[in-house]
Amino acid sequence: MQDLLNNPAVQGGLAPFAVALAAAFALFSFRLAGLAIAAAIGTAVYLIGGFAFPPVSAQQKILLVCLAVPVLGVLVDLAFKPTRAAGPVLGLVFGLVVIWVGWNVLRQKEPTAAILAGAGVVALVAWMSASLFALRDDPVRAGAAALSLGLGIGVSAVLSASGSYGQYAASVGAGAGAFL
Repeated sequence: MQDLLNNPAVQGGLAPFAVALAAAFALFSFRLAGLAIAAAIGTAVYLIGGFAFPPVSAQQKILLVCLAVPVLGVLVDLAFKPTRAAGPVLGLVFGLVVIWVGWNVLRQKEPTAAILAGAGVVALVAWMSASLFALRDDPVRAGAAALSLGLGIGVSAVLSASGSYGQYAASVGAGAGAFL
């Protein structure tokens, strides 16, 4: 059994999919089935390497953000009514969170290069978050976007020799697949 759980395909795909499928069924009647993606990445984190708190490395910060954002998203949905400005504002907030995650890398660059790299990443994350926020009222399209982003980033990460990032991203795709 331990050999099966140590298999990267099980850690990043099969187990997260199974847990996300169970979570989607359990949370469907509460209209919270999208949290199945968080259950999938939580499963992958547990099986691949665990989580340390407080996060020290960029990878641990990424995992913290991935596990915290869905919970915060539910709280924001329950507490506030979305407006037209919500997408861009959330995009900017998430862009700044990415700066926090990559701060150690940016500090090692010259100031001009750090500002350019940071601004580019903030712009990309803000645009992507605002674009995906627009899909909030169509769960099938949002799930399909999460599926394609998760699997696409997973394949890209594996091809660039970042195996654990590939597994984490694939678990997002598996969770989105279970949600659909």
